[in-house]
Amino acid sequence: MGKKIKPGKGYGKIKFGASMEDVEARLGKPSEIERDEDQLTYWHYDDEILSLTFDGTEGWKLSSILAGDLGMKLFSQDLDEVNQNSLVALLKENGVKNITSQDEIVDGATVVTIEAEDLEMIFWFENGDLTEVQWGPFFNDEDSIIWPE
Repeated sequence: MGKKIKPGKGYGKIKFGASMEDVEARLGKPSEIERDEDQLTYWHYDDEILSLTFDGTEGWKLSSILAGDLGMKLFSQDLDEVNQNSLVALLKENGVKNITSQDEIVDGATVVTIEAEDLEMIFWFENGDLTEVQWGPFFNDEDSIIWPE
């Protein structure tokens, strides 16, 4: 699988809007499956450090990706090489305007969350190191998803 994050579209060859069957055909069976009462199903791939969310209210389509494998690329930049400042600079260089940041102490560690609303992306840094990235499809409005073709 390619490791390029495609904002609003997906990850490598996996597209938002894909069915569970399509994802399983590309990635194989997940290591773990979780379901919650909000009609969401989470597939975890431990070896890839990847979690996928399927939304029952959207016909069980792939609606979110959470990745901890920092061998990923965003805008041709290796994410394992970014810090908080260089990530914000990378986002701005690529036309992202709505960037917010929040820090908190969690179990003694400083956790900084950077949200790029224009890209539907969230980045988590712990003690200065990028640990996770989450992203989803773009929206026309709050309730209307733009599924990639």
